[in-house]
Order: sequence, then C-alpha cells, then structure tokens
Amino acid sequence: MRLDSHQHFWRYDPAQHTWMTDAMSALRRDFLPRDLEPLLGATGFEGTIAMQARQVLEETEWLLQLAESHPFIRGVIGWVDLRSPSVGDQLARFARHPRLVGVRHVVHDEPDDEFVLRPDFRAGIARLRDHGLTYDLRPYLDAVVEAFGVERLMIGSDWPVCTLSSDYSRTMALVVDYVQQFAAEARDGILGGNGARFYGLDRPRGKA
Repeated sequence: MRLDSHQHFWRYDPAQHTWMTDAMSALRRDFLPRDLEPLLGATGFEGTIAMQARQVLEETEWLLQLAESHPFIRGVIGWVDLRSPSVGDQLARFARHPRLVGVRHVVHDEPDDEFVLRPDFRAGIARLRDHGLTYDLRPYLDAVVEAFGVERLMIGSDWPVCTLSSDYSRTMALVVDYVQQFAAEARDGILGGNGARFYGLDRPRGKA
C-alpha cells in the first residue's frame, strides 16, 4: 500500500488557526477529504494518516468522524492532554476507535525548551502503550536526518529506558517504518550498517 503518512484536514477558523501568518494566506481556507481524495488517486496513493492541527479534544473526535465517512483515511493521529490527570479517561474514550493509531503534541509551540522532560508529560506518554498507541516522533526524525545525513545515523532503542513510554518492538518500529522512504543502501545503513562500520564490526579483529 502507498500511504501518505502525514497530512491535515481543517475548517479554517482565524481564532483557532492563529499559526497561519499572512505569509501562509494560501492555507486560510477549508481543506477537507473531498479536496485530497482526487490528488491521492492521481498520484497512486491509496490512503492517508490524518494528523491533528489543533490541540483540543474536539479535533480528535472530528478527525475520527471523517475517517468513518472516508475509508481512504486509514488512520488518525489525534490529540489528548498528556499532562492531564484525566489522560487515562481521554485515551479510553478515543482508543476504542479502530482508526486512532497515535497521538501527538506540537512541542515546538511550547515556550519551555524542556517540555518533553516534564514528569506529567512523560507520565502521559507512558499511558499510550496501555492502548496500543504511538506518539508521533516524525518531526524529530526529519530534523536529525537534515542535521546529520543518513550515512551518520544508527538505530538505537535505549532499552530498557524506552519501556517507560513503549515496548521494544514499537520503539524500533518508529525508525524501521520511517526509513522506508530511503533507498535500500541508506535504509540498511541506518538499520545496522552504519553502526557496524562505526564500531568496527565490519572489519576482521585479532583475538584478544
């Protein structure tokens, strides 16, 4: 399946979409499934993952309603308040829907540079595994690739620390899925070749 793994829908509201500056005037209109569906067909894509664009619970509910009406929306990355004491109830409410595949928080809009290290936020992320959900890390992976290049990257799970937020297989799958966009040589490098080269595992070694 060819899948657009990151796209948005919205009904434009100046009060809600304040991040759309004058330089983004082309975005200041509705973007709905009927606008995207013909574009998918024309480019040979069969489905999408719809990402939240507003950090309110109503956004998640709306996207899931769209997914129910439009089968090409294969999954939804919604929003819940991961810092809230009631995050468990919020997750239980939405996780029952088969199209919810993960949640995210637009961290770069937060004034606190150490937002992701806050205990309440980390505790919320740790609740996701109870519902089989992921936390979207793609913007960070994009930034790492841009900064270092594919030839310098190595996959690493940080197990067992990673189990604070997700299990081993889901942690690894974040990167395995991400690197499918690259050519085989780059993909194989990130998934093992670069590490073997860096640590000298690809060279003969004398006996200790």
